[in-house]
Amino acid sequence: MPQFYFHLCTPKGLERDRVGLDWPSLDAAYLEACRTIPDLCADLLHEGTAPLACAFVICDAAGSALMEVPFSERLHDGRKPKRPPVSPEPRAYLAEVRKGRALIAAMRAEIAEMRAAAAEMRARTEHTSSLIAYPGRTEG
Repeated sequence: MPQFYFHLCTPKGLERDRVGLDWPSLDAAYLEACRTIPDLCADLLHEGTAPLACAFVICDAAGSALMEVPFSERLHDGRKPKRPPVSPEPRAYLAEVRKGRALIAAMRAEIAEMRAAAAEMRARTEHTSSLIAYPGRTEG
């Protein structure tokens, strides 16, 4: 079973986990970190450290950082959740839709003009190529 190390990152610095824990997967290690966060909060507050400023850095046995788990994923700061953004005024929304549709129509018209110009250039190029290929031929 893989061994994972849960280094504690605080505003004071990084506290390295020297023991590590065996977990079947990184997902299981992540869930263990999330389960441990509330238990550590009392200790951190007692030390004068703000828990929301902390995170676990989960590393493998080789010391490579695999994942950071901010304590804020499990905690909130006591404030009420923000209100979801208010949907735009229907009239303003419809005006934006109309504006978008007008831009699309203008782009389609420009594309059609460009295609027509390209077709005309192809025809002139073919005509010029035929004159070069047959120098005795006159324009007609």
